[in-house]
Amino acid sequence: MTPLLLAATPGVDFDPRRGGRFVRFSFAGATADMAEAMAGINWTAIKIGLTGFSPWTFRSLCLGLGGLLLCAVAHLSGQSLRVPRAMWPKLAVLAFFNISSWNMLIAYGLLMIPSGRAAIIAYDEGGLNG
Repeated sequence: MTPLLLAATPGVDFDPRRGGRFVRFSFAGATADMAEAMAGINWTAIKIGLTGFSPWTFRSLCLGLGGLLLCAVAHLSGQSLRVPRAMWPKLAVLAFFNISSWNMLIAYGLLMIPSGRAAIIAYDEGGLNG
């Protein structure tokens, strides 16, 4: 069994005036473990977001804001996002299926099944093979 490295502290370090009314949880562990935990939380966050927005609106907001954040980080770090013109058709096809279709289909799927089950189905590589 893997130990859970969790700390619970008063939130006064973030808000000196009202932080004593809140508890802050801090997880410690390997980067891969933290990434896996965030990926699991992501499904629940999407499910909650879909309660207030239609799938099209919610995913458009998420992808639009994520794209803007990506562009800002690339710009601030001096990275280029330029794609050679010859690669545009392939990029458009891949983006349609890998980004647009995937995000819309998971949004509609999460309206139909629990988020935990959706995460297992989406990431179970052997699930379709038996």
